[in-house]
Amino acid sequence: MGSDLVLILILTNPIPGDRIHKSLNGGGKMSKHNNHKSIITRLKRAKGHLDHVIEMMETEKPCVEVAQQMHAVSNAIINAKQVFINEHIEHCFNEDSLNDSENVKNIIEEFKEITKYLK
Repeated sequence: MGSDLVLILILTNPIPGDRIHKSLNGGGKMSKHNNHKSIITRLKRAKGHLDHVIEMMETEKPCVEVAQQMHAVSNAIINAKQVFINEHIEHCFNEDSLNDSENVKNIIEEFKEITKYLK
């Protein structure tokens, strides 16, 4: 679950100057997607759930229950990540951007970069 939590932090707080969207919007800033609000809601729900899991551990709840809830948090993060990446692909790799021959190489590189996180 640790790598998924790191991914949440990276996706919700991109590093200034990183390669994400740099080629498509020129400034390294994340462009606004249609589903960002719903994805943020999912991530906030997962964050609250994670806080509950930590509380469960602090109060020494049964390990099986804690593991089950950790699994649920992990799945929630994975699902949010998949929706985010799929939306990015639909939003940013559209027909218009692919028709711009100067941009195609950057788009291919960005596509390769983002699909690493589909695992």
